Amino acid sequence: MEPLTVQRSSRQDSLRPGRGDHPEAGASSAGTDGWTYARAIYQHWRLIAAVTLASAVVAVGIALLVPRQYASEARLLKPEDTTGFSLGALLGSAGGAVGGLLTGGGEYSRYLTILTSRTMMDTIIDRFALVEVYGFADQEHPLSATREELRDNVEYEVDLEYDYLTIRAYDRDADRAANIANTLVEELGRE
Repeated sequence: MEPLTVQRSSRQDSLRPGRGDHPEAGASSAGTDGWTYARAIYQHWRLIAAVTLASAVVAVGIALLVPRQYASEARLLKPEDTTGFSLGALLGSAGGAVGGLLTGGGEYSRYLTILTSRTMMDTIIDRFALVEVYGFADQEHPLSATREELRDNVEYEVDLEYDYLTIRAYDRDADRAANIANTLVEELGRE
């Protein structure tokens, strides 16, 4: 028989994680393994299920309470130069960004100026009766408040890489959103 030897450990060793008298202490270097996690999940499965279910109910409730918002998008290309030869065409062929900078922003800056003008906003507001739709009829300055709301509901984006202008209109009614975007394009064609 071999003699029985007793090993002594210092107090610091017994206080370190993964050491000491705990039965799972030597399972791994971090003190936890897959079975420990599985046991914790099994012991608290009711709590985990309740939190998951409550989160799902809250998410569905929020989704049902938030009003629907529809978006409609129209894209415009720059008109072709019909004269055949122009400084703008020459500079535009040097590169979209360089040509646009050298020609003062090109047609898109002109388009954006027209689209964001007060006259254009008032045309859209009148055509779709947006003062009543947005609920500003009882305010002190209903037209001004409606203009501001319409500016928030319409976005303009110029894509320099593919050289087009995007008009995006948002509304709670899908048909009205589409009609606002299309009307902006039509009115721009009249200018």
